[in-house]
Amino acid sequence: MSYALYNKMLQSLWMAWETVFERIMPLRSVYQSKFGICKIVVRAHRGSSIRFEDGTYVHAGDQVCEIHLDNREVLQLSRAVGQIGLRL
Repeated sequence: MSYALYNKMLQSLWMAWETVFERIMPLRSVYQSKFGICKIVVRAHRGSSIRFEDGTYVHAGDQVCEIHLDNREVLQLSRAVGQIGLRL
C-alpha cells in the first residue's frame, strides 16, 4: 500500500471520529461557535479549582471557554496550500 493511500485512509478514519465527537460535544456544551480554523466551546468546568496569578479562581460548575482547532478545516487548508502554508 502506498504512503499516499495509507495517509488518505488514516485521514478519513480521523474525520469519521471527528464527526462522532462533534455530535457528542454539543450535549456537553452551553454554546458553540466557529471562528476561522478554530471552534469555541463554552461549558461548565468539571475539574478541581484553579487559581490564577491575579488571585481569581475557576471552580467546578463555572462557565469556561475552550478553543479547539477544527481538524476538518485544518485538513482542507493543508490540501489546498500544503504543509508549508500550515507551518506559516
